[in-house]
Amino acid sequence: MKWLTYILIVFFITAPEYYGNAEKPRMPKKIKKEFYKNGVLKSEGLMVNNLKSGHWKFYDEKGAILTEGFYENDLLHGPWREYWHDGTVKTEAYFESDIKEGYWRFYYANGQLEKEGTFANNEKQSWWHEYTGNGLLVSLGEYEKGDKTGYWKLYHSNGILKEEGHFEKNERILWWKEYNEYGKLEAEGHYFDNLKNGFWIHYSVMGRKESEGMYKNGVRIETWKFFDDKGDICKILEF
Repeated sequence: MKWLTYILIVFFITAPEYYGNAEKPRMPKKIKKEFYKNGVLKSEGLMVNNLKSGHWKFYDEKGAILTEGFYENDLLHGPWREYWHDGTVKTEAYFESDIKEGYWRFYYANGQLEKEGTFANNEKQSWWHEYTGNGLLVSLGEYEKGDKTGYWKLYHSNGILKEEGHFEKNERILWWKEYNEYGKLEAEGHYFDNLKNGFWIHYSVMGRKESEGMYKNGVRIETWKFFDDKGDICKILEF
């Protein structure tokens, strides 16, 4: 009886260790390659349990790389790059389970940065910058859940500030300022429903006040005053 008790004690002590160290079944892995009809490599990457996993590359029919990045369980997951046909980087991206996340960069074919900013849950979020093909700013502002929201700056093609003001869900609101291509203040006033509504002031090329009055839905209304070079009222019109 003592021997039986001893055997049972040894079994319950060693069994968990023995079975716990048993080799787990391995997931089938293989490198998969696909080809175009002309024999050129189309794609290559790792398959795990018949699902794309790890690093993958995709090519055009001439053999130039188009995109490369990482998969997890057949979903885009991790850093990705897209290329122009000459191999220049077109997009630097990041995904989490097929969803756009993190910091993204887009490039022109000449390699110049086109725009950059953050994605959150497939939508633009926080600050984004856009540039011309020669590196000058086009716009600078904030997004919230994919919509322009908050303070924005828009620029002329020569890089000089063109407009500045606030957006709310892609529509201009509150006080905006407009500038000419030389950087001189051209007009300022209130927006509502993405149209000029309320009091506005217009300025000459030299920066002096030229006229002031009210807008309604983008159209001048009521009394407008016009000023001469000395700043005196020279004309009054009713709209």
